[in-house]
Amino acid sequence: MTMGYDVACAIGGTAVITGTGGYDPMLSSPSLNIAQGTYNEIVVGMMHSFATATSGTVQIYYITSDTSGWSGSRCIAGTPTVTPQSSGNNFVEYTFGLSSVTGVIT
Repeated sequence: MTMGYDVACAIGGTAVITGTGGYDPMLSSPSLNIAQGTYNEIVVGMMHSFATATSGTVQIYYITSDTSGWSGSRCIAGTPTVTPQSSGNNFVEYTFGLSSVTGVIT
């Protein structure tokens, strides 16, 4: 289904529950080469079902051509906040602004 967006890549995956009861999702994309300023935002569609009664924020961690390894300094929080409920069979869209990203996202 096309949602009217330019698509850089499509990925899929599953979050796992950590020993503390939180979720630790890690989805990896194919290699990217998105230069600073190419896009204003990233929109991610996600289905979710939570067993806990807490809400949280969806975040994207990224690596650039000038950096290696994951870091909290290369993290973008998305909106809206994830609510502690199931999205059923529906995708919820989360928007990530890219104004703070410098360099080339790889």
